[in-house]
Amino acid sequence: MPNVSFAASLDRLVSLAFPDTPAMVEVARCESGLRHYMQNGSVLRGGLGGKMIGLFQLHETYHRATARAMGLNIDTLAGNVLYAKHLYAQEGLAPWRSSAHCWDTGAQESTSQAEPVHTLTRMLRFGAKGGEVVLLQDALISAGNLAAGTFASATFDIPTLVALVRFQCAEGIGCLGNGVRGVGTTNAATREALVEYL
Repeated sequence: MPNVSFAASLDRLVSLAFPDTPAMVEVARCESGLRHYMQNGSVLRGGLGGKMIGLFQLHETYHRATARAMGLNIDTLAGNVLYAKHLYAQEGLAPWRSSAHCWDTGAQESTSQAEPVHTLTRMLRFGAKGGEVVLLQDALISAGNLAAGTFASATFDIPTLVALVRFQCAEGIGCLGNGVRGVGTTNAATREALVEYL
């Protein structure tokens, strides 16, 4: 567990780095629990394959080379924050949309059923509503894991949850009881596996 005063210091650091964007404090809190280092002193790694780095959980495959070209090292706290600031200036909150269910209180309602949705971008979980849930349900029907007509609305309900877990287990993403995080949600690996069914 991180030292509370250190977490408070990181909260203040992010607030100072993003004075006009208080949501970035919540992004950091949701992505890393306001941690950059593990208790053993190594940089915090998360996500599938441990490729997400530090406080803002920057995906090293996509961001390390660009950060390096800018003279930043995303393994350091300062480099992670400065690169996140650059990323925010370029793309807003979009790079952290997969955790929006945690930091954006309006995320569950932000996509209405009437809006056209063509790709899964959020980490959906039981109870979510909206266009992406319809897309998820359609993909699960195409994959043969959900029977057409088993749902009445664009709600992530029990049949959708069961179908998603069945799909994840069949795809080798994770099964209930094997300790893999994200089973039962549309985590990054699941969204990637569902692409061919969209």
